[in-house]
Amino acid sequence: RANDTIAAADRLLATMDDVEMAGQIEAHAIKALWHNGGFAEMTERTDRALQLVAGRADLAARFRAARALASTRLADADAAVEEADTALALARASGDHDALAFGLQAAGEAAHTQRRHQVALTYFRELRTVSGISYLADEIMQLQLLDRYDHAQLLLDAARADCSSTADALPPS
Repeated sequence: RANDTIAAADRLLATMDDVEMAGQIEAHAIKALWHNGGFAEMTERTDRALQLVAGRADLAARFRAARALASTRLADADAAVEEADTALALARASGDHDALAFGLQAAGEAAHTQRRHQVALTYFRELRTVSGISYLADEIMQLQLLDRYDHAQLLLDAARADCSSTADALPPS
């Protein structure tokens, strides 16, 4: 599905001039690249996007944060932390939701790479409050790395209960 998302994004971007909408579409394509392991392509895509959004601080912050996220897989740990910290500060100042989500994820991933699991947990918890349940697994993993298995289990149990109640509430298709 990630490849389908990227292909659809590229088709949409080829027909669009609206910078705001293009920024939203690019953000979705970049998320798909992250999930697909396309870290080098993420960097290339964010660099192109940064050129297109010149003059828009909010969109620039979004793509700098996305580039910092890719750097957590491509650069050495210290450089990734520095880039993530800078990107997160810009994201917070911009007020852009996607920038903040990318920035928090980059900071969490960079801290995880340096084995600073308590710091990573802090970022992933904030990310979950900003972006919802989709980042719960990152939070649980950091709790486990901190040997806080009981806390991790509480989150797993809550997620399972949420899934069960949602599944019971959905009518059969």
